[in-house]
Amino acid sequence: MRLCGDHPAGRTAIVALPAEIDVNNSDEVFRQLSTALRSGVELLIADFSETIYCDVSAIRAIVRALDQTDGTGAELRLVVPPGPVRRLLDLIRLDGRLPVYASPGQAGAAGTGQASAALGGERESR
Repeated sequence: MRLCGDHPAGRTAIVALPAEIDVNNSDEVFRQLSTALRSGVELLIADFSETIYCDVSAIRAIVRALDQTDGTGAELRLVVPPGPVRRLLDLIRLDGRLPVYASPGQAGAAGTGQASAALGGERESR
């Protein structure tokens, strides 16, 4: 986890996720996201840039973290470059619940509470 304190969106944490997320490590992924949220961040970026595989347990960890943001007032954003993980998110329409960006810089630069035109030049809705 990397804390970026001087970010325009406020106190920001970036959690770089592993190359593979499955039932063996998804609880650890959730623990890292949850720890970041409990630290008082305003913006949490879950960075899938290095992730090449994830199963439903990874999606469950993300949804659990999203549910936790309700109690903290934080915003959760995903960084998912084009590829297999992005296709999975498109398939299950998780990108409809969370803003998805192509890079951490784009995720952090977007205004609070809005989704990005990061992928394909289209604005994505929450």
